[in-house]
Amino acid sequence: MATKCFVYRLSDPRDGTVRYVGQTTKSLQERLVGHLASPTNPAMRAWISLLGKQGLIPAITVVATVDKAQLDAEEKRHIEEHIRKGHRLFNAPHYHQHLRDLAVVRTGREDHFGGVMRRQFEPIAIAHLAGRMSWRSAAWRVAVKSVLIALYLPWSFRAVRFLAVASAASWYLWDIGFDDLVRSVVLPHISAAELAVLWHAYLADPLLSVALHFGVTVPPLAALAYFAVRNNVLTRQ
Repeated sequence: MATKCFVYRLSDPRDGTVRYVGQTTKSLQERLVGHLASPTNPAMRAWISLLGKQGLIPAITVVATVDKAQLDAEEKRHIEEHIRKGHRLFNAPHYHQHLRDLAVVRTGREDHFGGVMRRQFEPIAIAHLAGRMSWRSAAWRVAVKSVLIALYLPWSFRAVRFLAVASAASWYLWDIGFDDLVRSVVLPHISAAELAVLWHAYLADPLLSVALHFGVTVPPLAALAYFAVRNNVLTRQ
């Protein structure tokens, strides 16, 4: 009995644009996982990466079911047919003509946050929707992940990392004797009491307020983001 194989196409889930026509002897889901893990060319890699930053993956559909002996010819025929109809495919070597389609206006911080939420919450959503995880376990994991996200997000800001490095460098300089320089040069002009007031008024208290506001607001917002990720998973199933 002849083995049934598939000619398939990958479409952009945002607008339905067909971007790739291929063949497989496996199931469609196995082939899609293969594309996600190892894109076939640079254009496919860039396209899949752009979708991933928005929490999306290509949509895969069957174009034809054929015997293995006819697979190559049928794939070639469908590629040529899609090109003739005006589809801007990312198949090699045609993707060179369509690289401009990958040009996007970056919204780096939004993409970054969205990517963090997707990477942390999507495995939980998939497991819960598949029945492999109870809602209690999912809720507990979401709660823990939300706190971890709240701790991680400040560190993703360059200014926060700079302050952390500057603080560590200041502590090191103070520890190796810089405090003597401060006492001999700075304190004769500014008293320790005035320095303490400046520290609390312009550094310690504002930073503490920011940390408290961030710690109170971000975990609930991150937890709410789980439902957006979950809905995204549902739409792909």
